[in-house]
This record gives sequence, C-alpha cells and structure tokens, in this order.
Amino acid sequence: RQWGSFCRQLCLVPTCLLAANHKRKMASKWVALATGAVAAAAAVGAYAAAAYEEERNCEIRAAMDIGSGSMKLVVAKVNKKQRKIVKILTSEYIELLLAHDLKQSPDNRLSEAILYQAIAVLRNLLAICDHHGVRRNKIHAVSTQVFRVAANGPDFLQYVKHELQLQIHLITQAEEAFLGFLTGFTLSDAKTASEIVVYDSGGASFQLTAFPPGAQTPETYVGALGSSIVTAALVEQIQHKNFKETQTPNPVTREHALALRGWILDTLIQSPPSPAMVAAVARAGGVLVGIGEATCLFSIGALAIGKREYTSEEVWAALFRLLDQSDADLARFPQPTMVVPKLVLLFTVMTHVAARRIRYVPSTGLCNGVLVHPPFYE
Repeated sequence: RQWGSFCRQLCLVPTCLLAANHKRKMASKWVALATGAVAAAAAVGAYAAAAYEEERNCEIRAAMDIGSGSMKLVVAKVNKKQRKIVKILTSEYIELLLAHDLKQSPDNRLSEAILYQAIAVLRNLLAICDHHGVRRNKIHAVSTQVFRVAANGPDFLQYVKHELQLQIHLITQAEEAFLGFLTGFTLSDAKTASEIVVYDSGGASFQLTAFPPGAQTPETYVGALGSSIVTAALVEQIQHKNFKETQTPNPVTREHALALRGWILDTLIQSPPSPAMVAAVARAGGVLVGIGEATCLFSIGALAIGKREYTSEEVWAALFRLLDQSDADLARFPQPTMVVPKLVLLFTVMTHVAARRIRYVPSTGLCNGVLVHPPFYE
C-alpha cells in the first residue's frame, strides 16, 4: 500500500509542474496585455493632445482675390502657428471682366455698370463667409492691377471698405508677386523656396517670382500685360478695329498672331528680366510653375495640349492649330475670344525669360497665399 501511494504521488509531480508552468505563462500574457494597454493609452493620449494642440492653433479664415478678370474666394481652416492650410471649406470663382471694361473706357474709369456688378458679387461672397461662420476680422481681400490703374479704382475700394465692412487691400505688383509665390509654393511639391519660379498671369498684368538661395527678398519680373490687355491690343493695334465695338479677334490669322507676338516683345524689351531672374529660371531647370483658375492662360495651354506640363514648342504648335477659327469653333475653351491672345502671351513670356516648360498648378487666384500671409490676420 505504501509503495502504491508513493507511485501515485510521483505521477502527480508532472501535473503540478505543468499547472505551475501554465500559471506563469498566463501571468506573462496578462503582463504583456497590461503593458500594451498602457502603451496604447499613452499613444491615444499623445494623439489627443496633438489634435487638441492643432485645433487650438487653427482658425477659420477667408481670402478674396479681386482681380482684373474675376473675383475669387477661399474659406479654409488654417493652422496659424504652422502657417498651413489644413482644410479648404469652399472656393468660389466669378468671372467679371473689369480690365475689358476699362479698355473700353474713354476716360480710364471703370463703368458704373461693372462696379454695381462687383458690389453684388462681393455681397454674395460675404454671405458665403457668414454661412461658414467666418468673423469679419478674419476676412481679407486683395485687389490688383485694374484698381491700380483705373482713375476711380481707389475710390471704389474705399467705398467697398466702408459700405461692406470688408478689409480690402490695394496691393502693389511686388506684393502681388509675393502672394503669387506663396500660393504656388504651398500648392507645389517643392521642398525649398529656391528651387521654383512661380508665374502668375491675370487679366491686366503678370508676375514671375523666385527666391535665390539665401535671399531674404524675392526676385521678380513683372509687366502690365494680361489677357484682356493683349486681346485689346490684337483687336486695336493689329486688326485696327474698335475694341468697344468688337471684343473678339477671331478668327485670328497667322499674320495676326506673329504681329501680336512682336507687339508683346516690344513691350517686354522696355523692361527686360534681370540676370538674377534668368539665373533663377535656369536653376529651376527652365520650369515655371503657373498658377490660376480654369480660365487662366496656363489652363488654356493645358487644355489645348492635353497635359498640365508642357514645353514652349508645344504651346506654339497648339497656337497654330487654333488659328483661323471662329468663337463657335473655340467654344470648347473658356473665354473663347481670348484663347489665341493668351497662348501668344504665354509663349512670348516663356521664351523671353528662357523658360522651356510650364507646370500648371490649379489655384483660386492668390487666395492660398493670402490665407497664410501673417500681416493680414495677425
């Protein structure tokens, strides 16, 4: 009996050892789970803290670009500490050919009819801002070339400022160039400011902007040539018609296109690009980053060629394919009356600064640059 009892106890030893080992493994698993839970809780806490910090640094802003050919609005959530657009809430584009109107004026004044339209558009844009809960001190508008040159431009802006309680800034061409660069840089994939040259072209002026390595101020090349200006020049200077009566140059002949290119070159030669700007274009590999909405000349080039990055040779070839066509023939393009003049202007400026390619980056005017420009909002 004693021997049998001893044997039974001996048989239980492995079972006890297995039970103890199982308990140790379970304990280790619980420790691992607890450690993982603590780590997960810490990660969630860190994420929540980061999200809270970002939310604390964010505000809703609105920017308007009151240009020579259109009015644009962007409402966005902006991280004011990082000067970064977090989310676009809405964007609006309304065509209003102010520069066209001014070119038809006998006394260099914007007509009352176009100014009434402008006020109505601005009221609608402000209503959109109100809908998104943007405080009035967080709405800023910039006005450009047509208001710089129109005799009644500054007075109209003062009226808008008081009547609509809108913070509106009449910016210089240098400031316009800088805001264009900010817009292009924020929308491009460039890592540093010195690696790109941004090209902005509107209804009445253009700006090329670069930041050479180590420079504190931008290098710019600007001109009072835009889509409306060159279209009016084609009608009046080349075709010898009255722009007030005839606002379309179509159909444009080969001789008309070559003559317009010569007229633009004569204007550009009076104020050539600086050696520093030519060097900046070369440093960027001959590529210009073109910004603008669907009606801008870079977009027209992209539509005519079939891609958003294209060469000056492709612009010239596309231009010649579009000669001798009526407004109806060119109806597939926005603003068909200005398609050929825009391409002539684009090609002439590109070759004048020795640029080989355009990389078109769609934007809502200068609004992205305005939204992250500290002097406006801080």
